[in-house]
Amino acid sequence: MTSQKTDCLIIGGGLAGLTCAVSLAEKGLSPWVLESSERLGGRAQSWRDETTGDSVDLGPHILLSVYSNMLAFLKRLGTDHLIHWQTDGVIHQVSGTETYTFAETPLPSPMHLLPSIWKHPKITAADLVSIRHIVSLSLGLSEREIHEFDSMTAAELIERAGSSPAMKELLWDFISMSLLNLPSAEASATAFLRVVRYFSGTKNLLPGLAKVGLGELFADQSVKKIEEAGGKVLLRSRAASVDMNADGSGVVTLEDGSKIEARTVVLALAPQDLARLLKKEQQPPGLAKFETCPYLSVYLWFEGMVSDRAFWARTYHPDDLNCDFYDLSRFRTGYEGRGSVITSNIIYSNRVSSMSDEDVMKATRRELEEHLPRTREARLLHWRVNRVPMAIHCPRPGTESLRPAVRPEGKTYILAGDWVKTGLPSSMESACHAGFLAAEEVLRAIRPTQAPEKLALPVRGPGTLPHVMARGFAAVMSSRSI
Repeated sequence: MTSQKTDCLIIGGGLAGLTCAVSLAEKGLSPWVLESSERLGGRAQSWRDETTGDSVDLGPHILLSVYSNMLAFLKRLGTDHLIHWQTDGVIHQVSGTETYTFAETPLPSPMHLLPSIWKHPKITAADLVSIRHIVSLSLGLSEREIHEFDSMTAAELIERAGSSPAMKELLWDFISMSLLNLPSAEASATAFLRVVRYFSGTKNLLPGLAKVGLGELFADQSVKKIEEAGGKVLLRSRAASVDMNADGSGVVTLEDGSKIEARTVVLALAPQDLARLLKKEQQPPGLAKFETCPYLSVYLWFEGMVSDRAFWARTYHPDDLNCDFYDLSRFRTGYEGRGSVITSNIIYSNRVSSMSDEDVMKATRRELEEHLPRTREARLLHWRVNRVPMAIHCPRPGTESLRPAVRPEGKTYILAGDWVKTGLPSSMESACHAGFLAAEEVLRAIRPTQAPEKLALPVRGPGTLPHVMARGFAAVMSSRSI
């Protein structure tokens, strides 16, 4: 069988793969994208609900205003204006019928969130002071230094750093579950510190919600860019094997037996897909330790409006199902005049895997009724439950140090994905950052005589003032003293 040939073959049509492909198309290459499913977007894909015709995401996602690489990608595609930015608080945390809003103040970071945290009726001044060790570590240590804590769980760090039980319950456990997708007793302290750095060291941080289906922000627009450059996007095309050569070229065999020869190969895949595709000796070290973290996304269509805001989250409790809720009718284009369309995330869903979809729906509605009494009488028109095998990899202790580089040492393929070593929490921003880094490596391989291209925007760290303030304190603290 005759092989097809291309300069760059990208396996995986999620955010990382498409960011890489669009970047290369803009630089004059004609990349090919290989996607095994029927639609692009990976874990950020969207499609039309069969009953309502509404755009349904695999699961709701939040963007943040500090997602510089993802926003740069959307700007290339002309869709960066399709984001609804929440300006009335960083997070609305609910418990029963009570709502606690954590919002920024004019104070410099890391103090900018403290006044709104202090207003919480369950938090005292002593509680607030007790977070200083963790905040100082997150802001004062370098990316290399925080890896010293990767053998420790977030819960162990929280206890040893002297945070009060109230702060653990209301803040740290909530952050761990909602952003790391694991309870603090199971999450890496390094991954935890990186997330804390994001929120405590950054000003003007706004949550953003897509005004259209999440995949509608980038999927079709990416195809257009790639095809205009002479590239191809091949859907329902599953790679069976990859054979790499010493010079970085490779031959990819598809499940139908056809072959594609590529001068460079980018593997924009999740860890479990990479393990399936590569032989043991080709895999980056420790790949088997990357465990998938599944979740469920529940959609509820109500006859009337039942909520007053676009996005809110529940105070974390181990017995709860849902973490966060979204009323699409509050921010999606074209939903004006309709009833509430509420969707939610059930994170770390192994714990509820035995529940039927109907039981999940009913339990979700009960939790919704605790906060929104109007939903008790509201007529439910339609519902669905999406079961998603992977949100992110489980950032358990030890895995942060195993996250591979975009160009793994001793390997000739290039990696992309939210789980590679970007210095960011696994997220859409990390995926886009990795996609840009992968494109840089492709250009370096194909155009070795040209000056290296810089496509990825640097990871946004804490400002100079909070870093200097925290550095002195963090310097005397180490994994041994904590």
